[in-house]
Formats: sequence, C-alpha cells, structure tokens
Amino acid sequence: MFAAGYFDGTAELIKWDYESFENYYSDVNDEWWNPEISWKNKYKNGDQSQGAAFWGSRTLLVGITDAYHAARSLRNLSIGATLFLVPRQEFNFKRFVFRMIVYTLANRAGFHLAYSVPRYLNI
Repeated sequence: MFAAGYFDGTAELIKWDYESFENYYSDVNDEWWNPEISWKNKYKNGDQSQGAAFWGSRTLLVGITDAYHAARSLRNLSIGATLFLVPRQEFNFKRFVFRMIVYTLANRAGFHLAYSVPRYLNI
C-alpha cells in the first residue's frame, strides 16, 4: 500500500505541480513526464485526429504511453498485489479495522513522500 500511495502521489504531483516535480527531479524527459505534452503519446504522430498510436494506447495499454498513466497503472497494480498477498483468514472485525488503518497510513505515507516532499523542498 505504501507503493500504491507513492505512485498516486507521483501522478498527482506531475498533474498538479509539474514545476516542483521538474525542479526536484532534474533532467526529466518532458515528452514522458509532462502531462501537458505526454498525453499526445497515445496518438499516432502525437495527433489526436490520426487515432491511436497503437492498439490499446488509449485504453488497456495507456499505462505505457506516459508517466501519469504509468503511475496510475502501477498504483492499481500495487493495490491489487496488496489484496492478493493478504493472508486468507477467517473474518475478524478487529483485524479488519486494524488492517484498514495500517494500509491507509502506509498509503498516505507513500503519497506524502512522492507528493509533498518534492513540493516543499523546492520552495
């Protein structure tokens, strides 16, 4: 869940405060990282009127077209991996509440590391 939070924070940082991201991580490729430019990677020759760059580039495989969608896809895969790896036990409400608290704290810690740290270290 920490990784899911980290990927979520990365996606939100590049979407809402790309300047801080770019200042924190120098020498990034804007064609992959900058959402104002990278969204065009889904389309043939970067032109929406020419259609998809390849099969699935706008849907199933959008996660390999740019950093924003890659981070969102990795967030979803991390959540799925967490749920898959949880030991199967008989339902216990206290254990359920405990896990939800731990998962939420881990997720938000990952988010904070990816989103807040680059923003506030570049002031």
